[in-house]
Amino acid sequence: MEKTCLKCGHLQQLTEGEPSAACPQCGAIYSKVEQRQARDATARQPAPPRAPDNILLLVALGGNLLLLMAVVTLGMLYVDARNLNQALLQRPNTPPQAQAVPLPPRRTSTAPPPSQALSDEVSQTPEWVITGASEWSAWVPNDSGDTTSQQGKSIRSPEDGRLYRIVSHDFKVLDLKNHTENTLALPPGFPELSWPTAVAYDSRRHLVSLASLGGEGFLYRYDARAHRWLDYRSLDNLDIATLTYDERSDRYRAQTTQGSLVYLDGDGIPLP
Repeated sequence: MEKTCLKCGHLQQLTEGEPSAACPQCGAIYSKVEQRQARDATARQPAPPRAPDNILLLVALGGNLLLLMAVVTLGMLYVDARNLNQALLQRPNTPPQAQAVPLPPRRTSTAPPPSQALSDEVSQTPEWVITGASEWSAWVPNDSGDTTSQQGKSIRSPEDGRLYRIVSHDFKVLDLKNHTENTLALPPGFPELSWPTAVAYDSRRHLVSLASLGGEGFLYRYDARAHRWLDYRSLDNLDIATLTYDERSDRYRAQTTQGSLVYLDGDGIPLP
């Protein structure tokens, strides 16, 4: 029987039944050497595979990408907010919108409508016929595109092309086609026209509005399409010197004889 020492490799010849616990050459105990080699063999077994490092790298790259996107988004929001702030600072201050105020009840004449106004006007004999070129140019305003003269005493209707004008205490209409002129007399039931001061044209309703100072002051409205007086309204001692109409806001702009500025709605009611 042979016994090989695992430490020094000595081959020992043993007889059958002879105990041998140690190597006679190096003195190593066989059992301890075998146990140590068994432990070394166990330690040299391959370890279980580790997770690849690429996964960690991908996770890190994904986190960095999300962080970059967040930074870019915040930067864009900051730029938009700065541009909006600059735009708001450059805009002029807009006045607050006025609250709607209920208008006072409309006051008109209780007399029946002047149904004969059109026929009366047409049947009138022209008071004045303009024949000469120099005389004609003196009656027509230079600026044909302006619906209100600078003095506010005459106005041309774009509806029929006629010229409505104040002449002393009368209100006359000049037919630019026939070169004739007539006085527009007020129908029965209307207050007498006294001290007419200003005339304007309501381009929305196609009405000629005439302001006067007589009595408590009145605003008369004339239908330029039907060629008839429509109604009148008391101005409650509001002395209007000039009168213009703004189609966009649908209101009148008036200047009083005292120099103050007032506004009237589309029906001629003074606004607060």
